[in-house]
Amino acid sequence: MKSAGNRMTRGIIVVSVILITALLTVLTLLAVMAISGKIPDMIDRARKSAYPVEYEDIILEASKEFSVPPERICAVIYAESKFNKNAKSSAGAIGLMQIIPETFDDVQKYMDTSYSYEDLYDPRVNIFAGTCYLSYLYSLLGDWDETHAAYNAGIGNVWSWLENDEYSENGRLTHIPFEETKNYVKKVDKLQKKYAEIYFSDK
Repeated sequence: MKSAGNRMTRGIIVVSVILITALLTVLTLLAVMAISGKIPDMIDRARKSAYPVEYEDIILEASKEFSVPPERICAVIYAESKFNKNAKSSAGAIGLMQIIPETFDDVQKYMDTSYSYEDLYDPRVNIFAGTCYLSYLYSLLGDWDETHAAYNAGIGNVWSWLENDEYSENGRLTHIPFEETKNYVKKVDKLQKKYAEIYFSDK
C-alpha cells in the first residue's frame, strides 16, 4: 500500500511539474508577444473580424455627402445584411441597407436620380440611397434612436408613438412598443459604438 501511495504521489508531482512548465511556457510566449506588439495586433484583428467593414470608401463618401456618421452607416449595414450586397428579404427589401423599392422611389426624388430597383444590388447605389434616407429621417426627428426606429418600423409608426403619452415624454420617444424595433434600435446603438471605437475614433 505504501509503495502504491508513493507511486501516486510521484505521479501527482510529475503531472504538476508538467503543468507548471506548460504554464510558464505559455506565459513566456505571451510576454514575448506583448513586447513585440503582436497581442495588440491579434486583438485588433479579432475585433475587426467580429465587426467587419466593406466598401469603406463608399461609406465615407456617403457620410460626407449626407452628414451621417460613418459608424452609423456601418451599424445599419451590419444589422440589415451583414455586408451582403445580394441580400433580399421576404418583404422585398434589397441589398446592403435593405431598402424597400417604395422607399427607394421617394429617396430618388430627393437625390434626383433614376436608378432601377435592380441597381440597389450595387453597393454604391444602395449605400448612398440608405444614407440619404437616414439623413432625411434624422432631419425630421433630430434623434438617432428615433431615426433608427423609423428606419426599421417606418416614420408613420414613430410619429404615432411620439404623439402618444404612453410611449413618449416631452417630445422624445421613451418606449418602443414593437419588440423587433426596440431590439433593432439597441442592436444598432451597440454596433455604432463598436464601429466608432474600432474604425473611426480618429476621424
